[in-house]
Amino acid sequence: VSQVIEGLPNGAYEVSVAVFATDQAKAATNVGRMYFYAGNDTADIAFSAYTTDAATIATNAVYTISKINVTDGTLPVGLKQVASNANWFAFDNVKLIYLGSVEKALATLDEVVATTEGLLTSEETAPLIVKGESTAATAAVNAAKAIDRTSISEIDAATKSVKASLINVKAAIVLGAQMKPLLTEAQSAVALLPESPAAITLATVLATEQATYQADTTLNE
Repeated sequence: VSQVIEGLPNGAYEVSVAVFATDQAKAATNVGRMYFYAGNDTADIAFSAYTTDAATIATNAVYTISKINVTDGTLPVGLKQVASNANWFAFDNVKLIYLGSVEKALATLDEVVATTEGLLTSEETAPLIVKGESTAATAAVNAAKAIDRTSISEIDAATKSVKASLINVKAAIVLGAQMKPLLTEAQSAVALLPESPAAITLATVLATEQATYQADTTLNE
C-alpha cells in the first residue's frame, strides 16, 4: 500500500500510522519483514498474534517517522512486507505533520552558534570560562559547522548540542564573575593581618583555590 503525497512545502515532516499486522493462518511468529516507510526512512512493524477481537485490533501500535526532509514537494509513504507470512494488515490514523522549513532551522542553529562563539572569544567573557566548558562548547560549535546543512535531523541535533553548551558556558561566566572579586576581597583581608594564624591559614587556602581556579581558566590577574 503506497501513495506519493504531492504539493508539499519543502521542509521537515513527521508521519505516523497505526498498524495491526497478523497471520490469518494463526502462525505464532512472523517470517520476513514488515515495515512502514516515508521517503527514505523506515520503521519496522511488529507482528501480532491472530485475533478477531475488535478492541485488541483497535489498540494497534502507532509508528512514527520524524524529521523527514522534503526537498522537491513530494513524499512517498506506504506499508510494505518482504517475504512475510503476515497476510492481514489493518491501518488507520495516518498523520502528516509539517515541522518547519530547513531555512528556519538553519537560522536558529546559526544564531545559537554565533552567540556561543561570541562568548568564547569575547575579551570580557572568555577569561571567565573554565577550560572544560570552553573546550566542550568549541567542539560543539565546530561539529555544528561540519553538518549536512540540508539534513533537518543533523541540524536539529546540532542545535540541541550547541544550546546545551551555551547554557553551560553562561553558567561558567556567572561563576567566574563571582569568583574573582571573592578572591580579591579575601586577599585584602589577609593583607591586613598577615602574621596572624587565621590569616596564614586563609592565605594557604586562598593560594590553593586560586591555583586550582586559574589552572582551569584563562583568567588574567
